[in-house]
Amino acid sequence: MANHVPFKAVFHIATPIILPFSTTLDGLLAAAINGFTGLTEGDDLFNEIPLALDAESRVFHGSTLFLGMRPRHVQVTKSRALKSDDDLDARHIAPKRKRNGELTNTPYPKMDKSRGDYAHKLSYYGAVEVPTVVAYGMGDIEAVRHCLEVIQGLGRHAQQGCGEIRRIDIDEIDADLSLVSEQGNPQRPLPMPLWERLASGGDYLPGTVAVRPPYWQEPLETCALPLSQELV
Repeated sequence: MANHVPFKAVFHIATPIILPFSTTLDGLLAAAINGFTGLTEGDDLFNEIPLALDAESRVFHGSTLFLGMRPRHVQVTKSRALKSDDDLDARHIAPKRKRNGELTNTPYPKMDKSRGDYAHKLSYYGAVEVPTVVAYGMGDIEAVRHCLEVIQGLGRHAQQGCGEIRRIDIDEIDADLSLVSEQGNPQRPLPMPLWERLASGGDYLPGTVAVRPPYWQEPLETCALPLSQELV
């Protein structure tokens, strides 16, 4: 399409990204479009993703999101959040009472870090501090920019402040680097028939993954994978 141009997207990151972190630009755009429209699968979702689509493999021209330079590995500690009706069940939060209905002498147990009904619920995650995350695409830059406006963070627990995005810069570039790098290596998971058709001769890691959104329900395919998720 006339408005499909090659581009580079740079995500400026404010807080650590929880690991493992693995996504593609088309996967991120699909999540954004789901937020706008409620679409989750099928041609209706595909038609809304503003990236070029390889007709034969139905793989989008959107690279893996690569961690930028100077990543630093850290640990993130998060406290448990109330997420469901069961968390608010009276059996969990109501004060203890006697059979006659009166409160017991100690209706609530003392706070304890290691045991008891009200123990601190803490989870520990490996994470990475990185100034930028980079992706490449071939598509409609203005439509991509519009979609990404709703994405506040990257990775797990993004809604709780992890992987917070300060801003996103999207600029047109000279060549399409969404599928294959300048060195001839895969820039995203590529099904082997597509990789062989591209005939780049570059290096790759073999793997079996899903290659199109919605990734969580797509069948796994034998693929050529990027050598690293970090920029080199």
